[in-house]
Amino acid sequence: MRSLSPSVSAAFNGSTAYVSGGYILIDAPNQIAFQLLRRQDQRDNIRRAIRQVTGKSYRLGPYRKPKEETGGEDPLSALAKSAEKEGIKVVEMKEEEKSS
Repeated sequence: MRSLSPSVSAAFNGSTAYVSGGYILIDAPNQIAFQLLRRQDQRDNIRRAIRQVTGKSYRLGPYRKPKEETGGEDPLSALAKSAEKEGIKVVEMKEEEKSS
């Protein structure tokens, strides 16, 4: 990328790219990289650089990290609390009762 555009190269420094089907998904550490991806001329330069390295043509897109679970309360417990708040009687079974 440096030979095509030093500024684009700097914007993507520290980025990671993932192949997903016919796409290269880019995880960049800053928003400038994604602003550059919106410009057709820069997208073409990036595609050209990828083609030189991989020998294949790909479409480009942003990598979206999977949402992490909050790790908070058990969903079943949250449902039971919500039901109780609405006036619904909730009966919890003991472990011995669940296995019979």
